[in-house]
Order: sequence, then structure tokens, then C-alpha cells
Amino acid sequence: MIAQLKDARALEPLLYVLTDPDPRVRANAIDALSHLDSSEAFDRIVSLLEGEKDALVRSSGFEGLVRSASQPSLVRDTTRQHRVTMRPARRL
Repeated sequence: MIAQLKDARALEPLLYVLTDPDPRVRANAIDALSHLDSSEAFDRIVSLLEGEKDALVRSSGFEGLVRSASQPSLVRDTTRQHRVTMRPARRL
């Protein structure tokens, strides 16, 4: 996966598919974005989670934010701009 190589060229296409109607596509995009050292990717994941209803996407988003937490500067800068309330995913 190109995102795991931390290739900056992956950022724009992955950000674009965050608006895909298929929740599996959005969840996979979040997973890939969380491997990039990008404050823009982190911010977009946070923004997406603010209104996301799908449990799979919310779960992927949470995992992505946790993965990104290894980058303290991203977390610190973003939490000043956003307030995200994480709700547990419902069981299907």
C-alpha cells in the first residue's frame, strides 16, 4: 500500500475518497491516511468523525487517530481546533 510507504502523493486521492458513499471505502481510506505523517490527514479524519454514522467508519477513524497519536504534535494541534466525542460502535 502506497500510504504505508508514507508517500505524500497518496494524500490527495485518499482525502478525495473520504466522501465515497461506500462506508468500506471510507474506512479503508482512513486506515491508509493514518499511516501518513500529515496534519491535514489527521484533521480530515477528525472532521469526518464529527458527523459519521457508520460504525465501521467510526471504528476505523478511532483506530486511525490512536495510530496517529504516536505523533504528539499532530494530536496537540488538532485537539485545539476540534472537539470530537467518540461513541462506542453498535454491535450488528
